[in-house]
Amino acid sequence: MPHSPLHSQPILKKYRNTRYLGAFSVYPKVRFESQDEDEHIILLLRAHPITFIPWIVTAVGAFILPLILNLVLPNFISVSQLFF
Repeated sequence: MPHSPLHSQPILKKYRNTRYLGAFSVYPKVRFESQDEDEHIILLLRAHPITFIPWIVTAVGAFILPLILNLVLPNFISVSQLFF
């Protein structure tokens, strides 16, 4: 990798790491399929795990809601109609 002005930044040197599961990696040793030869990856950013909460809550709710409806409205819908 050619020398760039960003390499001399103390803040980037401080955070340079080799963790693969971190929220961000400075100068990671990865390549992308669409990456050009003259492009260099400086930061690799990942979403924080808290951003997964909405779809996890939705998935759990979608699983539990039919069971709750079966308890509330047992005459209108049966378990066999829900899952088969």
